[in-house]
Amino acid sequence: MNSIPESWKTANITPLFKKGDKRDPSNYRPISLTSVVCKVLERLIRDHLMNHLKMNNLLSNKQYGFIPGRSVSLQVLTVMNDWTKTLDKGESVDVIYLDFLKAFDSVPHRRLIHKLKSLGVHTQIIQWIENFLTGRTQKVVYNGHNSAAETVGSGIPQGTVIGPGSFLTFIDDITDDINSAIYLFADDTKAYRSINQFHDCNQLQSDIDKLDSWSRNWLLHFNQTKCKVMTIGKSDIRHDYHMSKQDGTVMNIERSKSERDLGVLVDEQLSFAEHIHKISCKANGIMAVIRRTYSNLDISCFLLLYKALVRPHLEYCATVW
Repeated sequence: MNSIPESWKTANITPLFKKGDKRDPSNYRPISLTSVVCKVLERLIRDHLMNHLKMNNLLSNKQYGFIPGRSVSLQVLTVMNDWTKTLDKGESVDVIYLDFLKAFDSVPHRRLIHKLKSLGVHTQIIQWIENFLTGRTQKVVYNGHNSAAETVGSGIPQGTVIGPGSFLTFIDDITDDINSAIYLFADDTKAYRSINQFHDCNQLQSDIDKLDSWSRNWLLHFNQTKCKVMTIGKSDIRHDYHMSKQDGTVMNIERSKSERDLGVLVDEQLSFAEHIHKISCKANGIMAVIRRTYSNLDISCFLLLYKALVRPHLEYCATVW
């Protein structure tokens, strides 16, 4: 069971563009295309792992990613409920949006195995995951051209079945000893605190320092340039929060007036006006493409295209905004 064929450890990488400059390779997500037969066995391993974590209540209730019964909408609604209660009291909230530097691709294998052992996962499952992750190779396939195969030294392959569950076990304890509210969706992390006085700012900064320390200890570093702070509501207290870079230098976290929170554009007043404008423009743009592409389009075909291409943008997290 623990011996995996070498062909199962070879992945063809398809680069999936995220956002930003298309000429920058760091703006692409590497999706691993692996053996279909291997995925069947991965599913069995994944189910056993997740059942073990769920039955023994080993996952934090602050994690909403890749867990049955939890979703983006549920997490954002929970957070919005906290924020609106604070605004109703006439107070403000400081929110820290944290961004990991290639989170899935940076997970150290030995530290991951150490955490799986500490959670009491069955020895054979751990050995299979360790064998699956070590000795892997990958090559980029794009427009019919292949790059040279390279050895993978760290990380959990994105696109594999076992990947999400393994990542959850690795990042789960980041919420330990954090006094401020903190929520995760896989690697998307945000921490926030109601601000009434400078002491609250200091408490939030203390939690940022703890998160910073965790990232250094477990070699899952933050991308400080993409971490943001946003103050929701009116406040006379403006505090400069900071983080440490990998070289030890300290830099202030950049302030933002609006931030995309799991696909929902949130501003300082929770108005959602900018979010509604953007999704309306997106939907209208897709409608224009449909009109230009199809010269003869009956109502049934139009409804199929509308439901598949347009409506998902309008309905995404509609319960939130």
